[in-house]
Amino acid sequence: MKLDKSKIFIIIDKIEIGSFFIFLLGILFYTLKLPYTKLVLITGIGLLCVSSYYQSFKKVIINKSELSNKLGKEGFIQFIYKLYFITLSFTPIIFFNLFSNLFPIEKFIKFISILLIIITIISKFSKFEEKQNLFNFKYYFRIVICFVLMFFLAKEKGLF
Repeated sequence: MKLDKSKIFIIIDKIEIGSFFIFLLGILFYTLKLPYTKLVLITGIGLLCVSSYYQSFKKVIINKSELSNKLGKEGFIQFIYKLYFITLSFTPIIFFNLFSNLFPIEKFIKFISILLIIITIISKFSKFEEKQNLFNFKYYFRIVICFVLMFFLAKEKGLF
């Protein structure tokens, strides 16, 4: 099992890393009350959303001999992988609520958190050989970062 490594996805990976650092810089600007906070944060949010969305089109190439149960079916793994990246692409959108109250943030944070928990549980219980190639450190690191960012926003908005 491996991920599609075409040139476009290599470029999108690099854009994702760069946009993540721009996003973190925007959060740093926001906490320090520095100028140009909105510009940096919205640029990072936009790039992170777009790169995560395009990551969902990445193909997971699976050998048929590696599948061992229902949680390891090829279509199911593709679905979980797409749901994972689409959820990640929606996560930075809640940071637009730092500047405006366009939607109820409490329900959105709960929805994204539940989806990420479900995705994490399913990825831990799926059984197939070479699982570490798909559900690797980078996969779980993105989930942890999303939880930390949502916690930061919930604390900033006074939800707890």
